[in-house]
Amino acid sequence: MPTSIHGPFKVSKRRVNTRIPVLAGDRIRTLSTGLLDLGGAVLGFGQVILDADGDSAPVPPGYPAPSLRKNSLICGVGTTWHQGGVNATFDAAESGALVLFVNDGNPQDNSREWTVVVYHTPAAEPAPVGGKWTLATVDGVGGAWGAHVGASIAALRNGSDEQVFYADFGGHIWEAIDGRLRHLTLEKPNNITIENLDGSGGPGGRTSHVVALRRNTALKMSGTVHVFYHDEIAGTLRHASRQGTGAWMFEVVDGAGGANGQISGIVGRASAPVVRPAQSGAELHVFYWLTSIPGAAPPMENKLQHARLTTSGWEVETLDGIGGADGRTEAPVGRNEMAIADSDGSLYVFYSQSALNADGDVVGTNLRLAKLPAGAVAWQFETLDGAGGGNGRISAIVGDWPTAALYRNELHVFYFDSTNQNVRHAVLDAARTNWRFEGLDGLGDGPNGRTSALVGVGQMSAVAWQDQLSLCYYDWDHGNLRHAWTKGGNWQFQTLDGDGGQDGRINEDVGSNVSAFVSADSKLVVYYSDDSNDDLRRAEFG
Repeated sequence: MPTSIHGPFKVSKRRVNTRIPVLAGDRIRTLSTGLLDLGGAVLGFGQVILDADGDSAPVPPGYPAPSLRKNSLICGVGTTWHQGGVNATFDAAESGALVLFVNDGNPQDNSREWTVVVYHTPAAEPAPVGGKWTLATVDGVGGAWGAHVGASIAALRNGSDEQVFYADFGGHIWEAIDGRLRHLTLEKPNNITIENLDGSGGPGGRTSHVVALRRNTALKMSGTVHVFYHDEIAGTLRHASRQGTGAWMFEVVDGAGGANGQISGIVGRASAPVVRPAQSGAELHVFYWLTSIPGAAPPMENKLQHARLTTSGWEVETLDGIGGADGRTEAPVGRNEMAIADSDGSLYVFYSQSALNADGDVVGTNLRLAKLPAGAVAWQFETLDGAGGGNGRISAIVGDWPTAALYRNELHVFYFDSTNQNVRHAVLDAARTNWRFEGLDGLGDGPNGRTSALVGVGQMSAVAWQDQLSLCYYDWDHGNLRHAWTKGGNWQFQTLDGDGGQDGRINEDVGSNVSAFVSADSKLVVYYSDDSNDDLRRAEFG
């Protein structure tokens, strides 16, 4: 049985029987918010108001737990009291139902309350990462008077700073803007600077075209930040880069023609950059959607493009969608991409493929995989899911919005199942020989917080951190940001934002665009869209 989450419970004057059955050796963690007024005031002076950690004063006779902190949250299991608090953990010495109380000699004169959430981890299960969520809006104030921002998010860690790139749709009453690339830098603890990076013209190769309305992506390689985004007017894939604190430089990767395989057409509405480890040094690759080449005969539409940065510039090729050897297909491909490099330098590219009937009509979508093994020059291609098969594969419309992460030496891929309206999960084992597949969430209200809602539409983000794998994604039916996590065993699920609550949560439509990473101080950071107010939100756990 995995970790379960209970509450919230209100603690003030009376013992609270949570009815959580606890066995000796089980781990209990309390997360408490709010302040408790412990009374004792005379004419309004001298009142004691404390959080659940209480105070360090000596405990007088008559208190329930003389050996624990005065005026703090205490947790009873059997005949033993354990120390609770704002963020406290203990292993139960006995078995019994968990009771919450305040270590106070006269609790009847208390007012106000603590709000307590309990994490219960059986003795045989790994405990989740400790910490609590804090959430806030970091850009845009919503409504007609504010900036309309927060979509197409690409976030990353750059040293101790956080860098976020996203769309500014304009829509201000006092200015008309169709689309710019916006850039936020957060220097902890809370120093935020924001600039419009491209789309308003300027030096370094900037453009005044409408940009960044599609899927923006970013990464860091050898001290340089790279950002990829689409130019709506020219139909090109653009690239912004900055080394250290130097000046930003801008260029067109593909779409405007060129001598190294570039085409003249509409490209880059979706892209996936990746850094490949190599003996000669790290290599920057980007995979992207070739939407169409106007006037091409035969028609050139829906292909997977691949560009590699060399010392002489970008080298470009059409990777899939044109038929050929090693498992390539002639079917339309490339609408969504995700690329990840294995520790040995192998490249894995996941992307969607449209399935056609005899008349050429699109009747479904599969998840495709292109793999370049370490040291190899020839790519390998296969349909990974959607066309049926063994190990949990299904016949369904799948493959949009893929995201991937390496966790415990296994490769995990998450993607949308449009037929069944859920999040799919594929895992490649540590030997890199066998795949297994499952529906992860959206299959019905079930154990550990699963939902029956339509989930997985929109940009998802998977992150491995502190021996835990986390996935953030969108609940379409309720307009919520969802969070699923595992420590190698059973999955746990929660609604992270959108239903209101504490710690900065709001009751709005949030989470259709998500980008997550691990901060310099080892916290899970999630940037996501507030779709009700056109704002950029940030959540942090740790």
